[in-house]
Amino acid sequence: MSYRVREDYKLEATLPMATPAPYDLSNQTIAACVDGASLVKLSLSGSYDAVLPGGFYGVCGARAPIDPQNERQMIAYGRVQETRFTQHDIAYTTRWVLGSERPVLFLNISATSSREFSLTYNFGVQCPPERLNLLCTVALMLREREGDYRHYSVKTDALIEDGMFSAELTLAFDLGCTLAQDELAQASAEANRDAEAYFAMLLSTAKRKEDAAFQAYALNAAFSSYKSFAGFQGFFAGVNYAAPARTYYRDGYYTALAVLPYRPDWVRAQLVTLARGIADDGSCGSAVDAHGAPWWHDHVDSPLFFALLLYAYVANTADRDILDDLQIGRKLAAILDRTVAALDENGLLPRSPASRHDWADNVFREGYVTYEQCLAFGALQLGGSLLPECERYYEAAQRIKVGVNQILWGETLGYYVNFKTPKETETNLSIDTVFAALFELAPPDRARRMLTQMETLLETQHNTRYGEFGTMCVYPPYASAARLVEKSADPLRYHNGADWPYLSSLYAFAKKIHGMEYRYPLTRWNERGLAQGYATPWEYDSPYYPVGGMLQGWSAFAAFVLDHESAQGFFR
Repeated sequence: MSYRVREDYKLEATLPMATPAPYDLSNQTIAACVDGASLVKLSLSGSYDAVLPGGFYGVCGARAPIDPQNERQMIAYGRVQETRFTQHDIAYTTRWVLGSERPVLFLNISATSSREFSLTYNFGVQCPPERLNLLCTVALMLREREGDYRHYSVKTDALIEDGMFSAELTLAFDLGCTLAQDELAQASAEANRDAEAYFAMLLSTAKRKEDAAFQAYALNAAFSSYKSFAGFQGFFAGVNYAAPARTYYRDGYYTALAVLPYRPDWVRAQLVTLARGIADDGSCGSAVDAHGAPWWHDHVDSPLFFALLLYAYVANTADRDILDDLQIGRKLAAILDRTVAALDENGLLPRSPASRHDWADNVFREGYVTYEQCLAFGALQLGGSLLPECERYYEAAQRIKVGVNQILWGETLGYYVNFKTPKETETNLSIDTVFAALFELAPPDRARRMLTQMETLLETQHNTRYGEFGTMCVYPPYASAARLVEKSADPLRYHNGADWPYLSSLYAFAKKIHGMEYRYPLTRWNERGLAQGYATPWEYDSPYYPVGGMLQGWSAFAAFVLDHESAQGFFR
C-alpha cells in the first residue's frame, strides 16, 4: 500500500481489508495505534499498556465479512484515522479520534444504506477492567468474559431520512477512568473539534503552501511526543519508547528544537526534567526516567546535548531565569568543567575503552570520535556563553577545533574520519560529523568539501551502490565486525547505513545554510515512507530490513529545517 497527499493535505490510501494500515495517535497522556475498525495498541503514558497487539478485534456488521480483498479507503491526519468501506450493501465509516489532553480514545462508527439495517459492532478487548473504562452511546452487551478478555456487542437500529437509512454510535476507551456516561457525547464532540483545530494549527505553521502537508506530518510527531502527567513533563522518544516513562537527552534535543517556536514552555519543562538526571560531576545517562533516575548510565553525548538545548532555549526566549531552576546553571558548569578536564594534550576527548554510549549505540567507537568532539566544541562555545567563565570555555573549544582539524580531517578523503585510535582509523563518512559544518568547527572550504562528499557518497540519488532510497547515515559500512552489535551488525541496517530522518534533516539544514540543494535529504525519506505505507515519521529504514518505530519524535526535526533560514541561536 502507499499513501498520497490529498488537496486538503490529509493522507489517503486505498487497500484491501486484509492489508494492515496501522496509524499511531498520541496526546499528552495516552498513545494508541489503530487500524480501521480495530485497536492495535493502547497505553497510558508513564503507567501501563492497556491493550497490546493481539488484545483487540473489531468487526462491523451483523453479517460477517466474506471477502478479504474488499477495498477500504484510509484517511489519516494529525490525531484522526478514518476508514470507509462497503459491506453487504452498507457503507461504513469508522473514525478514531484523540483530543489534546484527555486520556480517552474515541471510536465513532457510522453507516448508511438504501435498505433497512441495524448498525452492529462486535469487538473484544483484553485488559483488566480496572484499567479501562469502556463507554458507548448505545447499550454495551457483554457476551463473554475469559479472564481479562471481554467480548462485547453493540447494536443500534438505523433511522430513515430522505429515503436513506443511517445509524451511528460512539465508543470511548477511557484510561483515566474519569468519564461518565452522561458526558460521553459532549466529550466525543469536543475531541473531534480539538482534533480538527489541531490539524489546522499544524498546517498553519508552513511558510510555503507546497510544504504544508510535510510540515504538518513532521511537526505532529513532535507535538505527539510531549507528555504531561504526575511527576513528568517532557518528550518521549516515540510510541515504542513509552514504558517505563523516560525522556532522552539526544532525542529530546531534536524534538524540542522543532517545537521551540510554538511551545517554548514545553522546551523549558523538558530542560527541567533533563536536569534532574544530571549528576554533580556533570555526567548523565542516555535518558532520565520519571523519578529523575538515569536510564543507561554515562552516555558521552547526553550532557553535551543538554548544554546545546539550554543555549538554544535561552538564545530564543531570553529566559535566563531557567539557570536558577534546579541549579541548572551549576549543572551546566559541571558538564562543561568535566569536558574541559577530559581534554588531552591534543585538545581532544579520547574515548577509552571502546563504548557504544552515544547515538550509535550498536557500534563500539573508540579513541577520537569526530561526532563527540563536535558536540563538545558546540557545548563549550555556545553553552559556555551562558556562564561567567565563558572565556575559559571558549578557549577550550578552540583547542578542540585545532585538534579536530589537525588530526581527524582526511585531506585525500575530503571529510573528517569517523573515529581514530592509535592503531585503527575508521575512515567511513558518518553523517553525524555534519556538526563540524553547523558549528563552524570546519573552516569554510572544508565544510563545503565535506558537504559535497556527503552529497556524493551518502545521498543514494548519486551513490546507487545499494539502490536509491534516501540518505545513508554512513558510507561505506563499518570495516570492523567486532565493533558492531545487534541490528548494526548487518550492512545498511540501523547505525550501519540506514536512513535516519532526523540526521538526514540535520544534514539538509547544513546544506541549506551553505546555499546547497537540500530538498533531497530533507524530503526523500518522507516520500519513500508514504510509498511504503508509513503514515507517520519513522525512526530509521533501509530497503533490506524492517523499518524502525513510527511517530518518532526526533524525526520532526524536518520541521525545524523548513522553519529556519539561519543557524544563529541554535548552532552559532
